[in-house]
Order: sequence, then C-alpha cells, then structure tokens
Amino acid sequence: MTKDFNLNELTYRTNGWGREGVDVENGQGQVITTYNWLHSDVKNMAYYFVYPAFTNIVEKGALR
Repeated sequence: MTKDFNLNELTYRTNGWGREGVDVENGQGQVITTYNWLHSDVKNMAYYFVYPAFTNIVEKGALR
C-alpha cells in the first residue's frame, strides 16, 4: 500500500480551485499557466478547497 497521493487529481478538487492560475516557466523557455497544487497550498488555500486532502491525511494516517 502506498502512502502517496496526487493532489492534482479531480478527486481532491471537488469544489473547484481557489486560484486563477500561476504562470511558470516550463524549462523550454515558455511560460505556461498551471492550476496545480503548490507545496504550501494545503495550509494557504481555504479549507473549502483542500478538505479532501485533510480527509485523506486523517484516513491514511489512522488519525481517527
């Protein structure tokens, strides 16, 4: 059983996403807009958007 989970899956975005998008350089000199999770989103985004991630953490960590 793996403890990894992909926060970019729609499973974790049941309420959409709380950001317009972030422009990033793709390594080939092009700037693209991404709607992916950033490292600190689990603490910086409103609970309304990230509660599925917290639920997963509680369940997989046997915190209940």
